[in-house]
Amino acid sequence: MNISKDEQRRRFIERLTNPYKCWKLTEADLKSRDHWPAYTGAVEDMLARTDTKRAPWHVIPANRKWYARMRVLETVTEALARGVSLKTPALDPALLRTEAEYLGIDPKTLKVR
Repeated sequence: MNISKDEQRRRFIERLTNPYKCWKLTEADLKSRDHWPAYTGAVEDMLARTDTKRAPWHVIPANRKWYARMRVLETVTEALARGVSLKTPALDPALLRTEAEYLGIDPKTLKVR
């Protein structure tokens, strides 16, 4: 997940000023910001050297946490779904009747897809 330097600064300020988040910020976090260009270069180099068709990297924009979480879920779901049918299996009508009777429901009122 990738955030901008400005977003990291905003999050650090939030952590510094919020008593429920202040424990998340360390001196090492602040010192590492001085090395942002080197870290960025190292990440780009690592991605270029290790990205493969079988094991690709997916860089997720993460300035907005809700968006990043959604993209991660989509990316993982897409990877897991490759070659797998996600279609809901057909329900056995006999099992439906048995379950409906057990629950005290008229099976004729249930809609089966």
